[in-house]
Amino acid sequence: MIRKFILLFIVSSFLLDNANSQGFSTPRNPSIVFYQVGLGAGTFFSAPRPTIEFENIVNQKAPVLTLGLGKRYGDHVSIRSNLSIQQFAAKEFIGNQDGNDVLDPMFNGYNFALDITPTFNVMPSYNLKKRFPVDLNLGLGLGYLLTNRTEKLYFNGKYYEINLTERSPYIPLRASLSFKLGLLNDISIEGAFFNTRLDNKRPLTKLSRNSDHFAQLNVMFRRYIF
Repeated sequence: MIRKFILLFIVSSFLLDNANSQGFSTPRNPSIVFYQVGLGAGTFFSAPRPTIEFENIVNQKAPVLTLGLGKRYGDHVSIRSNLSIQQFAAKEFIGNQDGNDVLDPMFNGYNFALDITPTFNVMPSYNLKKRFPVDLNLGLGLGYLLTNRTEKLYFNGKYYEINLTERSPYIPLRASLSFKLGLLNDISIEGAFFNTRLDNKRPLTKLSRNSDHFAQLNVMFRRYIF
């Protein structure tokens, strides 16, 4: 029964779309589904660790890969699903035998993040042929991430390495400036900030400097497919 219903839905959708495309008074439906691929760099904002001060942490910049799939729902709104893989690392200042502060590796790892982000674009762009050459996009969503890192601790004159896997919901904030590349392609520069709850002592909706967060800057290529 379910298979028959699905088959009927597909056939009816095809016939309806075909009928609409052949109508003289109805324009052909524009492409509203797209995919995105992005490459860039990111960093990790570290919460204070038990054995060091927050100011002693130096967060490193590391590569980011982002994949996205989305759909437009009108002139100004689209919804995107985003999968990103981000490497992160940090160093700390410690005193050596000469009494000088030197940078020493503290931890390194990866995060795997998946989110759904509604996005608002300033310029109307439902019709691909008439969309503006430059547009500003703003998005706020909800996601879930997995982090795996190797952390190096210095205690009583000895180094210890521990492997940690943590999970957290997060709120992604995205802002991008996009440029039209032909009828079906766009390229954009996108900044993203992931407000996480890796520090479980505070609510997700509270933005705190003393907690673990991620930031990214990516160059994104978008292609409309149907």
